[in-house]
Amino acid sequence: MNGLHEGSLRSLTMLGAVCVSAVSLAYSAIEGSCGGGLLNYLRPTREAVAQGSSESETGHLAKVKGVVEPIPDRVFRIMPYNDWPILRVDVHEGQRLTWKREKGAWVGDSDILTTQFETPAEIDGVIEEASRAKIELAAARSKAELAKVEAKTAVDQARIRELNARQEHERISGLKRRDTESIEVHQRAENLWNLAVAELTKAEKIAALQDQLADADVQIAESRLVQAQSDLDLANFKRDMSWGKVPVHMIKGAPGEARQVVVTKVAATIGDQPPRAGAAPVWVELVDDSKLFVRAKVSPDRETEIRPGMPVKFSQRGRTYEGKVVTLLPIVDPETQEIQFLSEVENPDRALRIGSILETHFEGSER
Repeated sequence: MNGLHEGSLRSLTMLGAVCVSAVSLAYSAIEGSCGGGLLNYLRPTREAVAQGSSESETGHLAKVKGVVEPIPDRVFRIMPYNDWPILRVDVHEGQRLTWKREKGAWVGDSDILTTQFETPAEIDGVIEEASRAKIELAAARSKAELAKVEAKTAVDQARIRELNARQEHERISGLKRRDTESIEVHQRAENLWNLAVAELTKAEKIAALQDQLADADVQIAESRLVQAQSDLDLANFKRDMSWGKVPVHMIKGAPGEARQVVVTKVAATIGDQPPRAGAAPVWVELVDDSKLFVRAKVSPDRETEIRPGMPVKFSQRGRTYEGKVVTLLPIVDPETQEIQFLSEVENPDRALRIGSILETHFEGSER
């Protein structure tokens, strides 16, 4: 009985050796004929093993998908603020606009939309009227100055004649002769003096009246200029209002650094006119994408692993970006019950695009 048992064990051992040899031969044959491809497919890779081991360790790097989106306070919307039709659209979606501050002024692509509020002839008429009013005011002032000089000259001449007549009257009055001839001479001198006094009084009144008239002409010319300037200011205001401009001063960036936005939406076409009632449409939308948000989701059991301020990494097409968690949103996906969180990432070279998907990596716990 023992001999039979030993024989059976010996047979099983030999059979096992034969099976192992057969498997080894088959393995070698497959590897030789297939270049190792099938075996490599069947065999777990080192990377997979390493990844599996890293995920099993405490404090491993968890990975979720994230979508790039703009930061709300870096979004600029050009909306109609008048009822004028669009005359020109100067941008297109995907276009980048750049500004740089030079000598205290922003230089670059500032005009986005142009809306027509008056015909060129009307605008030119306002400008011409303002120029004409300035010329008329200058002419009125010159005319008033000349009239005042002429009036003063007439008064001075009348005053000299009055002085001469008075002195002649006084001289004759001092003579001792009292004959008929001397009385006539004295009377004539007195009459000439009275005439000179009357002419002086008249010249002074005329001078005062001319001063008033000259001042009135100047005031009228000044009023015309004020009105013309007011019309011109209104036209310039309307012209400024007719351009949809980017608030460049609000775009983030260091002083002296070129500031840039990307056009993400153009919903305006030539001839469009805003509705007279209801919400104003967004005609053009621009985004300062030097910094962006990444929106990602995690399962509810990972909620405690996400903390505002914690570092995160993002990867896309072999490139890695660093950022930080900004906030854990108080909303969940109604279908998956996943928690959403926002992270912030710098995008100085504008390589990241809004709407693209990133791998979001953060320090997680053992799973």
